[in-house]
Amino acid sequence: AAKIEAALGVKPQLILGSQGIFDVILDNNLVYSKHKTHSFPDENKLVDELRQHQESNKDITLTAKLLYFP
Repeated sequence: AAKIEAALGVKPQLILGSQGIFDVILDNNLVYSKHKTHSFPDENKLVDELRQHQESNKDITLTAKLLYFP
C-alpha cells in the first residue's frame, strides 16, 4: 500500500478479506488477483501497471483498493 501511495499519490483503501485473498482493484477494475495467479504480485511490475493505467486515464480520479488477509 505504501509503495502504491508513494508512486501514484493515491492512498489505497485496505479491505480485510478472507481465505488468503490479495486482490488489487483500480477504478473498479480487478488489476491483480492472488486467487487467480496463486502467488503474490511482483511489487515493481504491479506499480508499473498501475502507473500506466493512471497515465492513460488522466481525466479521472483514481481509487485503489487492496483486499487482503493478514
